[in-house]
Amino acid sequence: MKSTNSQIKLNKACRPSKFKSIDLEQLKTLVIHGFTNHQIADFFRISKRTFQRYLISNKEFCHSLKEWKKGADARVERSLFERAVGYSHESEEVFCSYGKIIRVNTVKHYPPDPLSCIFWLKNRQPDQWREKPPEAMDERFKDAELIFPGVPRKRSAKADARFAKYFNQQ
Repeated sequence: MKSTNSQIKLNKACRPSKFKSIDLEQLKTLVIHGFTNHQIADFFRISKRTFQRYLISNKEFCHSLKEWKKGADARVERSLFERAVGYSHESEEVFCSYGKIIRVNTVKHYPPDPLSCIFWLKNRQPDQWREKPPEAMDERFKDAELIFPGVPRKRSAKADARFAKYFNQQ
């Protein structure tokens, strides 16, 4: 019984949440334009902690936010694809010639970007395009003795003693 009364007093002492005053259409626009959760909280002047708590407590809102973010992710994916394969778009160039303004419709072409191609392929087809680690050494050769042509395979006991003395000093 005491814990219930203390919870009620605690809730009355807290400030009311500003989250309920947020315009959802404005929020959706921010998310679609790529704002992060922290940037959204700053924009609406609420604490990041309040925003995170609301996401955790309101599953429907969290799901909506994730759906809106998928739209922004799709735009980025499309842009990466266009950079990887190259693209063209119509544009209008404005020139000033002898005091006259001349507008010319042009088509601008952007060639494929190799870095975007690599990034795209490594993520879409990782089995074919990932940077593979070096192949593991064959276990049969792990303890094999190395043989160098022109170098005697057997050393004398005197040479072994010199090598041991040299390596023990270090």
